[in-house]
Amino acid sequence: MNRQRKPDFTDNPAAITMKQFSRLYQIDISSAYKLAKQPGFPAVRVSKQKILIPVKELEKWLADHKNA
Repeated sequence: MNRQRKPDFTDNPAAITMKQFSRLYQIDISSAYKLAKQPGFPAVRVSKQKILIPVKELEKWLADHKNA
């Protein structure tokens, strides 16, 4: 049985990059960017080439969409 472990954000900053997000949740980077474009997903564009995801907002979004 392959049990997925919930990512531990205790040692991470308040926000993670798209690359970190895709690695933590084992999805390809293009899927991460598609998800970031979805309404309501907590992604913040901080520059033309950089998007950050606030960890607390991500955890809330994941809990709200657990069974979606």
